[in-house]
Amino acid sequence: MFLYNNIKDLTFNDLLILIILIITFKILFFFSGFIQEDAFIMFRAAFNFAEYGNFSYNLDDSRSATTSKIFGLICSLLKVIFKEYAIYSITIFNSIISFLSSLVIFISLKELFNYNNKIFSRNDIFFLVVVTFLNPSISIISIAGLEFSILVLFMSLVLFGVIKDNKVLLSLVFFIPVIRIELIGFVLIFSFLYLYFLKWKTSLIILIFGIFGLLFNIYLNNMFDGGLIPTTAISKLSISSISNSFSLDRVIIDLNHWFFGERSFFLGIISKFIPKFIYTFSGILVLIYSFYNFKYLMINKFNNLNYKQKIFLISISASIIFLPLSYVISGVVWDWYLYPYSFLTYALIAIFLLNLKNSYKIKNIFVILIFTITIFQFLVLKNIGFQENSYRSVVGKDIFDLSKNPREDTLFLEPAGYIPYIAKIKTFDTEGLTSQEIFKFRNKNNKRWWLDFIEENRPTFIVDRKNIYDGFSHDGKYSLSETEITWFKQNYDLVKKYNYHKFVNEYSGIFKKFYLLGDHSDYFLYKKTIN
Repeated sequence: MFLYNNIKDLTFNDLLILIILIITFKILFFFSGFIQEDAFIMFRAAFNFAEYGNFSYNLDDSRSATTSKIFGLICSLLKVIFKEYAIYSITIFNSIISFLSSLVIFISLKELFNYNNKIFSRNDIFFLVVVTFLNPSISIISIAGLEFSILVLFMSLVLFGVIKDNKVLLSLVFFIPVIRIELIGFVLIFSFLYLYFLKWKTSLIILIFGIFGLLFNIYLNNMFDGGLIPTTAISKLSISSISNSFSLDRVIIDLNHWFFGERSFFLGIISKFIPKFIYTFSGILVLIYSFYNFKYLMINKFNNLNYKQKIFLISISASIIFLPLSYVISGVVWDWYLYPYSFLTYALIAIFLLNLKNSYKIKNIFVILIFTITIFQFLVLKNIGFQENSYRSVVGKDIFDLSKNPREDTLFLEPAGYIPYIAKIKTFDTEGLTSQEIFKFRNKNNKRWWLDFIEENRPTFIVDRKNIYDGFSHDGKYSLSETEITWFKQNYDLVKKYNYHKFVNEYSGIFKKFYLLGDHSDYFLYKKTIN
């Protein structure tokens, strides 16, 4: 009945069109072939727990290399139930959860305007459905294979709790730092705002449940990794420290890169075919409107809005600004960390456009833009999916076939997702995400650490993005001397070279021109010489 009250103004044909569009887009993205590289790190650990009772990336250690333990456990359960179809089931699970997130945000935004007795036309509802259900951010969240689907769902439920002034929904902030520990920042924003508007009991409830969520996350980390924070976070912070990236110059450069440059997160899509000025322009507009909403902090003004509406608007705006900024300042930020804030950006854009008077033409143009961007997002992900699932996976398959003793063989490389997942042997990665023993070598602040590791551990296989025989390791960022090149040639055979464009020309068939629009690293596979 509650859902019906929010869509009753639609005709049957309107509703049918929207349902068909939503289902079509979900299915379309499901078959894009795209899953985030990092998801396969988590899959390997979660599936090891399902099959062997050991929640670890490598079976002979106790480190999961998983940021979100709770999502890893969900994936482990799905592995037990669906077995070899586990990854498909995870994608379907995420698609369903992301649909629910869109639904909750849709209802929240409509409720936001109901307070002011705004009359929603069919055009408004159609616009709101397109923005919340079909934007490129929620589309990629559906299929990335990571925890952001359930994270966005709980963020949406908390925002709905703000609108309904429902303390049960607000207490769901517990799950947000459980899913990702750094999202305690999201909890603190809400706690502060309720305190600011003199709702101290609600503020205390939010803070207490948020702290309990944080403590539960710490408990899970200690249980599975033997530490208080995820080992992935430790590894990434260690890399930042080693590279001396904690500097004001670096922060300014990264701020421009992630907010206004080619990796700007606001649109929810990253492509070399999108001109940089579009990212810059959209970033500036979103930030201007976000900062504009801070005017509602003036308690004695803007009495046309109640405190719930103000908290809703300020919390979304603050999350879009300050949470991505915290990643930038820490020096640990990747595209997928920012998916939730891109999703919130579309909610904020919807609020802005719904507040405009006589804006039907603008909203209709924006609907067209959403469809265009989302279809383009699918094409981008389809291309990346081919690069990952078809091209990069071949490296893992070859290692699997070449491995004569899977229990003893080891692999040393940088991309710790697809390749090791398929290779199914013990893996050391150069970033230390899956193997913190790497830092015994990296922390020496010795440029030779990469070769030191190889000489001491003698991994069976090495994958690099450069031909080491020519004297340089891309993944180790190390130039070998003539003596070192000679040693490496004596101890490691170059088994195979992989080139993306050659692979496309040979295996992509009628889609060759489309897949050639993308690009991917060369890979060189080395195997330890049998003496």
